[in-house]
Amino acid sequence: MFDIVRRAAYIATAAVALSGFAALTPAAFVPGIAHAQDQVLRVGAVVSRTGGSAALGEGEAATLELLQRRYAAGLGGGVALDITVLDDGSSLAQTVAHVQGLIADGRVDAIICCTRSVGSLAVVTLAQSAGVPLISLAAAAPIAEPAESRRWVFTTVPTDRLILSGVVADMRARGITDVVFLGLADAFGESGLVELQLQLMNTNIRLDQAVRYEADAASYTAPALAALLSRPQAVLVWGIVDDSARMVRELRARGYGGDIYVSHGVGNDRFIQLAGAAAEGVRLAVGPLLVVDDLAATAPTRAATTAFLADYTAAYPGTRPSTFAGHAYDAVEAIVSAVRYVQERGRLDLSHPVGTRGALRDALEAMAPFAGIGGVFDFTGTDHQGLDARAYVLAEIRDGTWRLAR
Repeated sequence: MFDIVRRAAYIATAAVALSGFAALTPAAFVPGIAHAQDQVLRVGAVVSRTGGSAALGEGEAATLELLQRRYAAGLGGGVALDITVLDDGSSLAQTVAHVQGLIADGRVDAIICCTRSVGSLAVVTLAQSAGVPLISLAAAAPIAEPAESRRWVFTTVPTDRLILSGVVADMRARGITDVVFLGLADAFGESGLVELQLQLMNTNIRLDQAVRYEADAASYTAPALAALLSRPQAVLVWGIVDDSARMVRELRARGYGGDIYVSHGVGNDRFIQLAGAAAEGVRLAVGPLLVVDDLAATAPTRAATTAFLADYTAAYPGTRPSTFAGHAYDAVEAIVSAVRYVQERGRLDLSHPVGTRGALRDALEAMAPFAGIGGVFDFTGTDHQGLDARAYVLAEIRDGTWRLAR
């Protein structure tokens, strides 16, 4: 088993000290004062609509624009929502530049960012220093943990820790005793490896080795062969859509017939299209949206997901939303819920940007739980992810489609 100290080192690298803010008084919460009906709450969103992460960011952008149209007429109480969607082209430098620009403009009340973990980790300091609520669309646990020192950072994505708890439980139930980790050589891959090591502690599953790969490598043969040297019962491919599909094809082409698990970063029909026949039997823990038709009628996310699917497919005929689209939906709904929480206790005066940001941040922690696409969210002062085991299902690819695992 690899040295668990890697977790401490990783979190230390990712962690950012708070800039010594005094507690913000939510000046935006002004009971009993009437305001103009054209108040606009401004949200800046930075996603990877194009470039190497477009399989994730394209659905996020489409969903944000769908919700912009829904809420432009107003949320009630004289407040409208304006969402500015910026494309970072899957470039970390552009991600940071866009977030810097949104903050420098001074008018943004909240930020939704970013598609990838590396981007979210890079802008945590900016949001913290500016005192702007940031809702991440990425999965690495250190993005929003620990909540006490990530006061302004929330996420609507199940962390790799939560997802891997489901993966390891499934491995144990199926009698798997050894696994190889085959993951991206980036922040998402590193966090996945660290969390896998922790999940395997006190189990009878051995981590044979960890092999890392570059998403844009000319060939995946070398890492695939390295992963298969120990002839493992299972291989966990920890990447996103395009690279994971390519790696699964490579493993099958090298004659591997064991179990293949993939990360929740592949939650898009494009993965099945790219992997082709090699995807058959692949298993994963993933948000319930992909298998909504298999969910029980009483599943807490079913109603919201069914309505979202209808709206999305009407707006974008011939398409189906990915789990990443669902994360963007939940990020906007979290902000909307926070606005309504403040309104129920008075009025939201958007002429006070510092107070507005503080009021939204405090409301996210204090408001009641809400059922979204990805689970039931219950943010608190010690939990800025707010999800539990209802945020994932065990799924498998069967007959070329997503199904609940058997």
